[in-house]
Amino acid sequence: MRKPLERTRVGVVDIKRPGDQVTGHTAGGWTMSSARISARLFAGAVVSLAVSVLAGAGVASASEDDYIHDLNSSGIDGSRADRLSTGYTACSEKNQGTSRDESVKHIVSTGLKEDKADFVYDSALKNLCGS
Repeated sequence: MRKPLERTRVGVVDIKRPGDQVTGHTAGGWTMSSARISARLFAGAVVSLAVSVLAGAGVASASEDDYIHDLNSSGIDGSRADRLSTGYTACSEKNQGTSRDESVKHIVSTGLKEDKADFVYDSALKNLCGS
């Protein structure tokens, strides 16, 4: 007849005798299967990703909406995609070290007058570039 299982505690991990069958992770007196551990880790990762995407999307969308609102209020029309492209180009040029005057000239080349191009540049920096 076999002796009852003797368990020795070391910290929070149970140590079992050689030959004992282990079906999951044992820590602190509780057992969880590796499939359940993986599922919990995956669920946590999905929730974290969803929160970060939603938070990031909300910020970017609000900034784009503010930029478009600024342009609409100033009488600068055109498609949303074209106006956003112009604004993000201004941001990219600023990040690459292009001077304000040079960027405004590029915006003027899209058909806007210089005062409107100045406004587009300023609004892009305020709403789209994060500066």
